[in-house]
Amino acid sequence: MRKIKKTKVHIVNMGSSHFYILQNKLIKYKSNIIEIIFEKEYIDSDVFMLEDENKIINHNDILEHFNNLNIDNKTDIYILLTDYNTEANYGGCLTNDNKERIFYLSFSKTKDIIVEANISLVNFLLIAIYRDVFRYLCKYAIRHDESELCIFDTSKNEKIKLLSLSCNKPSICKNCKEIIMQKLNSNNLPVEYYNYLEKEIKKLKKELYYRILDLINENSKLTLIIVIFGPIILSILASVFYDIIKCLIKFLF
Repeated sequence: MRKIKKTKVHIVNMGSSHFYILQNKLIKYKSNIIEIIFEKEYIDSDVFMLEDENKIINHNDILEHFNNLNIDNKTDIYILLTDYNTEANYGGCLTNDNKERIFYLSFSKTKDIIVEANISLVNFLLIAIYRDVFRYLCKYAIRHDESELCIFDTSKNEKIKLLSLSCNKPSICKNCKEIIMQKLNSNNLPVEYYNYLEKEIKKLKKELYYRILDLINENSKLTLIIVIFGPIILSILASVFYDIIKCLIKFLF
């Protein structure tokens, strides 16, 4: 596939305890379609003056404080990371002018779901980035309420939506693919954008340990077999290793 222009994605810290962890893990992320830049400027967590930790911050508050930052406005899109309660518990777009270029991602009510589902914060953010980038490129709010395990799911069920966006095998449903291809064509953008998207999100898998754990939790028979035969297998392996080490010691000494 030919090289194409990368979309610059600026990540801004809006009072998120996860910002620097994600920065360390993603600062050298390689992609053919996105360039991730972690912004030095940040929104001071004290500016909202939250007396009540359950207070909901509206879009206008977020946008107002973002506009007060001394940030180069020539980039493609911004994604603001926050731990605050927001109008949409998960996140959304702050601009309603069809430009789809300023987004936010809230960890306020998603942390427990992320931990429960063994979701990597890195993959969680990356999938959100890919989704928002294509809304920007297509100049269209690609979304649907049906739960298709598609990265553009916007189910009203917050848990289903989060799992869809961060599932073991992120995918794009048939309808969303058709919309993307149509919008890329109408905006004179090459089809390689979609080809790279499909290729790169397939690489966003859970760590092997969590995939094995998910398999065990989903299969009761497998769990029973492990419980019954696991200790026996470990005992045999320990005995074999002991004999090997014993032979090596005699050989060497």
